[in-house]
Amino acid sequence: MKLSHQINSLYLFHLLSRKTLSTSASTSTSPSLSSVALFWDLKSIPPTSTYRRLSLYDISVRLRLAAASFGHLLSPSLAFSSPSHRISPSPPLQPPFRCRLCGRAFPSHQTLTHHFTSVHSPEHERRLQRLGSATGRRLCILSGQLSLNLSRYEKAYRELFGRCENAIDEVKRAGFRVLVGGDKTVHLCRELENQQRVKFAVIVSDDLEFVRVLIKMRRKGVKSVVIGELKGDNGIKRHGDVGFCWREVLGGKVKEEGPKVVARWREKELLERLEWRYDPRQDDKEELLSTENTGEEKAKGKPWWKLDNGFSNQEC
Repeated sequence: MKLSHQINSLYLFHLLSRKTLSTSASTSTSPSLSSVALFWDLKSIPPTSTYRRLSLYDISVRLRLAAASFGHLLSPSLAFSSPSHRISPSPPLQPPFRCRLCGRAFPSHQTLTHHFTSVHSPEHERRLQRLGSATGRRLCILSGQLSLNLSRYEKAYRELFGRCENAIDEVKRAGFRVLVGGDKTVHLCRELENQQRVKFAVIVSDDLEFVRVLIKMRRKGVKSVVIGELKGDNGIKRHGDVGFCWREVLGGKVKEEGPKVVARWREKELLERLEWRYDPRQDDKEELLSTENTGEEKAKGKPWWKLDNGFSNQEC
């Protein structure tokens, strides 16, 4: 019994303390949801006025959360990059260096890390010890009380110690598979051909080369969601079924609008199936059948004195 309690406690702690994309994706793997593929051209990144001090890892995670709102997100997602293109992985920390847990400001980055490891890390270890020693009803109560503190500590620790100098590593850490070099549209078409179960595709780009890919997707019946900054005739959002900008992605609007958009698409498909369409060939067939039937009925309804001569001679 004690071993089973420990297994249940570890399982509940894993569910309540980690609120990451992997857990959200695992809860959305119902058979009613359609598969979604995410393709990101790394030349298209949000402007600095939009994301301010967000790291590239946070931007990647929010992008995947927005794409997962349209259905079951296939993992790993695909990102394209050219060898000559350089991306700043995350904006450098600037004074005052503030702690995300308590809000205190420090004069340097070293003092901030010393404060975090000497104050907040022991607190986190004590919370884990309390969860490990609790069982039964006490475990459920502690898991609900400490889940917020555990998730806040993980985010603060990741922001302080998990920064990478390479932008590609930041994108890979968020769950993307990065392809460097080559034709981006060819890679995208190959991925769509390999994954035939894809019903929705999210394309993040402002490059007009993806227009022909969107046209092919529409012919195959794949719905497209385009995310970019360019508007009007200059962008590719007008060629997709739905278009959003980076501000809506980072602000959480796409995550809220995703299920509504999918519901509208399904209602439209259902109405198209139930819609009656006029077919002139079907009417011609019905007219021929009606004329044949009326001719047979008239022949059967003739009186005996108007019958054919051959028929009357046989009878005589």
